[in-house]
Amino acid sequence: MKFSIAGKVYETESVDRLTLRHWMRIETETAELGRPMKWGQVRAMVERAQGLGAKVEEDDDFPWFIGIVIWASRFTAGESQISLAQAVDFPLSDLEFLQDEEPPLRTPGGGTRPRRPRPGSGRGESTAAAARRTTSRSATPSSGA
Repeated sequence: MKFSIAGKVYETESVDRLTLRHWMRIETETAELGRPMKWGQVRAMVERAQGLGAKVEEDDDFPWFIGIVIWASRFTAGESQISLAQAVDFPLSDLEFLQDEEPPLRTPGGGTRPRRPRPGSGRGESTAAAARRTTSRSATPSSGA
C-alpha cells in the first residue's frame, strides 16, 4: 500500500526497516510527543494493530501506530534525518491512503489480449480433435509389398 502527504507519494514500510539508531531513539522521540515508549511497547502496538485489520482505526493507539509507520516510510524513502515529530507534522487532510494498482493481465506473447490460434496449431482445439489430427498426420501409408 502507498500513501501520500500533500501530493508526495510514499511506499508504506515496515518498522523493521528502521535502523538500530532510530530504535535506540524511539523512547526520546515518543517522549517528545507526550508518550514515551520502549522497543517492546512499540512492537506490541504494531503487532496488535496489524491483527485488528479494518478495525485498526478504532484503536486508541492508531495515531501512534500510523505515526510510526509514516516515520519509517519517510525514513526509508530517503528522509533519513527526519524525527518522528517532523514526520507527523502535517495536516491530516494532506494524508491520503492509496490502493495498490494491479498490473494489467499479460499473455505469453506480451500483448494484453489472447491471440487467435493459427489453423492447425492445436491450440484452441479440443483434446480429442487434436489427437485425431496428430494421429492422421503421423500415420504413414503402408506399402503392399
